[in-house]
Amino acid sequence: MQKIVLLFYVIIALAASCSSKDKFEYTPNGFPFKYHVNKPGESPELGDEVQYRMYIRNGDSIVRKVHDTQFEKVPYVKVRLPLDIKGIKSPSVDALSVISPGDSITVHFRIDTMKQKPMGFENADYIYYDIVMVGFEKYTPKVQKTPKPLPIDDYLLTPSGRYPVKFHIDKDGPTPRIGDYVNFRMYIRSDKGVVYSTELNKTGAEVDPFKTAPFILGDNPAPQMDAMSMMSVGDSLTLYYQIDTMERKPKGFEDSDMVYYDIFMVGIKTPAQHNEIVSQRTKERLEQERRVREQEPRVDELLRKTLKQYKAGELDMKIKNGVKGVKYMILEPGKGDNIRDAKYVKHHFYCLTGDGNKCGSSFPDGVPYEVLIGENRVVAGWEQGLKNFNKGTKAILFVPPSMAYGDKGVEGQIAPNMELLFYIDVQEIR
Repeated sequence: MQKIVLLFYVIIALAASCSSKDKFEYTPNGFPFKYHVNKPGESPELGDEVQYRMYIRNGDSIVRKVHDTQFEKVPYVKVRLPLDIKGIKSPSVDALSVISPGDSITVHFRIDTMKQKPMGFENADYIYYDIVMVGFEKYTPKVQKTPKPLPIDDYLLTPSGRYPVKFHIDKDGPTPRIGDYVNFRMYIRSDKGVVYSTELNKTGAEVDPFKTAPFILGDNPAPQMDAMSMMSVGDSLTLYYQIDTMERKPKGFEDSDMVYYDIFMVGIKTPAQHNEIVSQRTKERLEQERRVREQEPRVDELLRKTLKQYKAGELDMKIKNGVKGVKYMILEPGKGDNIRDAKYVKHHFYCLTGDGNKCGSSFPDGVPYEVLIGENRVVAGWEQGLKNFNKGTKAILFVPPSMAYGDKGVEGQIAPNMELLFYIDVQEIR
């Protein structure tokens, strides 16, 4: 009888041992996990930044190494725990909130009831997350900075209540309505000077000395639109946007406490008025493009005549020597400063090879060709030759093979060691 009782207790002990061996722990949001290494130590708190390594498995097959990607190999990755435990949806992040540095665990994430399983786990019932915590850094709440006093006392607030403004000119008249188009000039300044302006930062498509934009407000209006909702034609104001409390300030304003918007309202147009202006300008543009296309035969004739005279040595007194063998001949001088690096140049061009074959032209498009000097978007001699000209210049470039396509040429178009001739008409420099 005693032997039977003893055997019964042995069986109970073994069962308890097996049970404890297979026992799961649970994350705060109920995901089961098992320890492989469980070291004593402090667990991270919500908001802390955790460093860890992780393998994501389908059975015994590793589907992904989180700390080792095809782009980079790192000893661990980092994640900041949310400030609210209820906001944690990821099993791995949930588990990181309860383990300590040096701990190793596997989280069991059941997916057998999912209608659409993740890629790589289509035939699996579980996703296994093997996690090793490397360490963590404590969360330090950000200290709220107190904004500095505004440089003005007598100001108004924009309709949103967010931005102080000071009028310099305040005329009577209607203000823009949603859907209208506003014409305005604007300078955006830091404490040190102008960073952006509608005149200096024009795009190639803008022809007016001001910017045109649809008038839009919405729930979170842009500062300039918020200010313009108070303005009539002829009004001028400065909007003050405080950035001294920002942790990361905008580019160009790193050493500034304020962004200043100097705005002048040039015009307000209804949609119908705006569309009429656009329609008229479209007609003018199409007519201009037609006239440009019509110039090509005359330019071709001029360049072929020049090529013939050049080969006969009849232009030696008119041709000037440039850099690295590039030569040029001015047909009509321009005005202003010469073209230099980092400048966008709009120009018409027509190109012939030294044996008289056409190899490029902007005239069929009806619009000037644009290049950024210094970006090597065209052959070196072409770009170098443009630096001899200014706005309005009409000239011919003579580009040696060494500054064009060299001894290779362009198969089927330009023979090896071929000189190029360009007709150039500089339209705009910006």
